[in-house]
Amino acid sequence: MRTLEDLVMFAARRAADLMRQDGAVAPVAILATLSEPHTATVVALDFSSDEAKALSVEAVKQLARKTRSAVVFVSETWYTEIHASGTAGRVRPAESPDRKEAIFVSGFSPSGAVAAIIRVERGPDGTPIPGEPELFSGRVETWMNPWPDQEPVH
Repeated sequence: MRTLEDLVMFAARRAADLMRQDGAVAPVAILATLSEPHTATVVALDFSSDEAKALSVEAVKQLARKTRSAVVFVSETWYTEIHASGTAGRVRPAESPDRKEAIFVSGFSPSGAVAAIIRVERGPDGTPIPGEPELFSGRVETWMNPWPDQEPVH
């Protein structure tokens, strides 16, 4: 991988492939170097509860900061569209009747952040049909970012 954007798009394409093949994507973090020699470590994340999710993500964030590694988080997610008023509803997307399914891939390095979304539809038999990865434009603001004060990469 040459850039954080390359790493995020590679992870997004692999996640879409896994969704097509297995029907699901397990939450993982990929810690990687963006310069030679390239190394990568995949870490399974525990998303069984909000507490487990927070603890496993915090451990990866600390490791990324300590090693100055890029980190890419991959997980299935629910999202809702922003209302015309500019605000999302007061209900968490997972609890909204208007929720939509996606795979979210967010990448962070000491020098920037980039994310991609893969929207997922369901076939008549419930089979997931992931779309193509789309780069997310704008600032990537999430509690998962080890370096939250940075600007977008693209």
